[in-house]
Amino acid sequence: MESLELRANIRTESGKGPARRLRAEGLVPAVLYGSGSESTMLTVNAADLIQIIRAEKGESGFIKIVIDEGGKKSERISVLKELQTNTVTKKIVHADFYEIRMDRRRC
Repeated sequence: MESLELRANIRTESGKGPARRLRAEGLVPAVLYGSGSESTMLTVNAADLIQIIRAEKGESGFIKIVIDEGGKKSERISVLKELQTNTVTKKIVHADFYEIRMDRRRC
């Protein structure tokens, strides 16, 4: 199965105020959850996320998240677990990604 690529940055601030500032800049606050690892707070570009959602056309495909941690890049394979949108404006408010471990076999 083909995976789509999404660039992300680590975010350090959480809460309503920082999230609103990110959305005003065209970014979406997101969280990457994983099995056996801690959750990671991210920011992704809203336009890139919308493009990936449209490319999937309702199918749940793999998304390769390229995380930039101050010059150090890491890649994680994930699926979009939840997408929160504003009911009036239809803009994306928050995204949750779930990391897929390719080195483990599911029972």
